[in-house]
Amino acid sequence: MLGEGETKAPSSPTNSCGYTSASESDESEGESASQRRVRTKFSSDQISRLEKTFSKHKYLGATQRRRTAEKLQLSETQVKTWFQNRRMKLKREVQDARAAEFFVVLPPATSFQHPAASGQHARLYFPPQIPARQIPPPMLFPSCYF
Repeated sequence: MLGEGETKAPSSPTNSCGYTSASESDESEGESASQRRVRTKFSSDQISRLEKTFSKHKYLGATQRRRTAEKLQLSETQVKTWFQNRRMKLKREVQDARAAEFFVVLPPATSFQHPAASGQHARLYFPPQIPARQIPPPMLFPSCYF
């Protein structure tokens, strides 16, 4: 039992790398790995500085990574992992933007009844047309005329 004013130590102590051993962690989670990485909670200041650095440099060298980690009071591994995750997020955003660019909203299909088949139920189906991209003609230079 705890006395008044005392607090209980965390049930899953972490080592200097931020790992929790499976034997010390909550067994009800059903962990099979021997060590589980504790999720890093970045402060808004750290995130804004990381984003600012990322906008200038998508990849950090060892020296840049070490300096960034020191400035933000993070480990080099945390900075490296943040940059890897941020590059993947950027890749997904670019892929989503490209996919959205190719999905054109098409008008509904129309049918046409030929005048000669007015007594019959013959209809022709015309699928919607996708407008072709306008490709500018090749540039002709004056040297082409000689």
